[in-house]
Amino acid sequence: MSAKPLVSVVIPAYKATYFEAALASVCAQSYEHLEVVVCDDSRTGTIRECTARYQESCSFPVRYEFNESLRGELFNAIECIKVASGKYIKFLHDDDVLHPECVAQLVAAMESDPSVAMASSRRRLIDSDGVPQPDALATSLPFATDVVIDGKELTSLLADHSLNFIGEPSCVLCRREDLLALGDGLMSLNGCLIYWVGDLAMYVKLLQKGNLALLKQPLTDFRVSLQQGSQQGRDKPGIGNQGHADFKRTLRELGWHRGGLDNHLVSVRSLYGGDRFEPVDILAALRQSYAKGVADRQINSWIEQRVPSPIQLHLMEGYLQAGGGAPSIGIIVLDLAADAQALARTLHSLAAQPQGLVQLKVTVLGHEAPGLVAGGAELHFAPVQANYAEQVNRLLQEDACEWCVLVRAGDEFTPSGLLVASLELLPDPDCRAVFCDGVLREANGDTGVMLRPDFNLDYLLSFPGVLARHWIFRRRVLIEAGGFDGAYARALEFELILRLINQGGIDGFGHIRNCC
Repeated sequence: MSAKPLVSVVIPAYKATYFEAALASVCAQSYEHLEVVVCDDSRTGTIRECTARYQESCSFPVRYEFNESLRGELFNAIECIKVASGKYIKFLHDDDVLHPECVAQLVAAMESDPSVAMASSRRRLIDSDGVPQPDALATSLPFATDVVIDGKELTSLLADHSLNFIGEPSCVLCRREDLLALGDGLMSLNGCLIYWVGDLAMYVKLLQKGNLALLKQPLTDFRVSLQQGSQQGRDKPGIGNQGHADFKRTLRELGWHRGGLDNHLVSVRSLYGGDRFEPVDILAALRQSYAKGVADRQINSWIEQRVPSPIQLHLMEGYLQAGGGAPSIGIIVLDLAADAQALARTLHSLAAQPQGLVQLKVTVLGHEAPGLVAGGAELHFAPVQANYAEQVNRLLQEDACEWCVLVRAGDEFTPSGLLVASLELLPDPDCRAVFCDGVLREANGDTGVMLRPDFNLDYLLSFPGVLARHWIFRRRVLIEAGGFDGAYARALEFELILRLINQGGIDGFGHIRNCC
């Protein structure tokens, strides 16, 4: 078995504030065949002292070089490359953080495909305190899997759109010999030093030698803070325009721009398990991913705004106590596929309900899953039977809950949904059944808020999949109607609702708004 290649993690250091976090993240790597090279441009001694501590504790060499004269960011990085001895160079800026599997996964990508000249991954934005931040357009996920992107076609695309979705230097891994060949022109193109997008200048030269491997998993935390020169530039709109213009101009001078109507399409294939390249509109994929992220954050914010504050919880508790306590709700979970992960999601969401304010009894029809709990709710398991509709009916006849709801394993309750429903169910003795709003999650992970209208028969008949799920039925009413009909196993609730309408019209149907 061949030895693993040596990777040099090079840190062109200047800022001491986050340096130890950066260095500690290297020492926490799962990949062990490492060396660290620190070239220190600071003048306080803090970086030197921190490095000395880690030289004693790290299991691999940590090399330190003090710059007698200030080199600046670019030439400090060049010096790091010269001092390093590894086959691969892993850049790390002094305020960024590597995830533990970062080096291992990037090396695996490079070693698996000789056509790859550099490897990068999605990065996660963090603030000065290390708190994750929402994705920007450039940090969004354009691909659902790890991919290889044609290097020269990507260069041509960047000549039109200098959006750095590849990642900052802290994200990338490349061969030391390729970087040494660039000499002092590491971030120059055609003799022109490229400002603000100098990292792209380095990348496109590497991409003339091969392709880019881009991994979908975030492997680097890129810190956004006021101490960054790049952030100071982003706070001054237009300051980087000349650098972008020089980058695009020099790529054309070098003949690295294809032009044509198809320049927005770049050949992409799977990194593992595919040799066929397909044309992809990467910018469109980025925009779509970014828009999805914005929508998801809006939905999460919408849900969070509906989580009661401590004061509101206190008032709700008083209201429920004045009404004799929260109504009891029986929740029957159908785990027909014996999907332990899906069932865990459902029970986890029930465990998040406000303890002591909702009165729940949960019965799972399916295989018992040891270790799963539903918080303060009473939890029972029963093997699912072939005619599970009749099994549900028997359970409801034996139960004492006032209300019941049927869900499938994988369905999730929002943190305050059942509490809000309990508040609405308490005062109306004539209510037969209610339905709530909800959040839809598509198979591809996309989510959307499902704000249902008040009950409308035409709407129910037109969109039963939207309106007929997750109704909360008064148990007595359900039993008097004959329970669920096993002949309609794929539409138990829909058939029951229609039967209730035939028996008593639409009176007693309620809609709890903004509750899911």
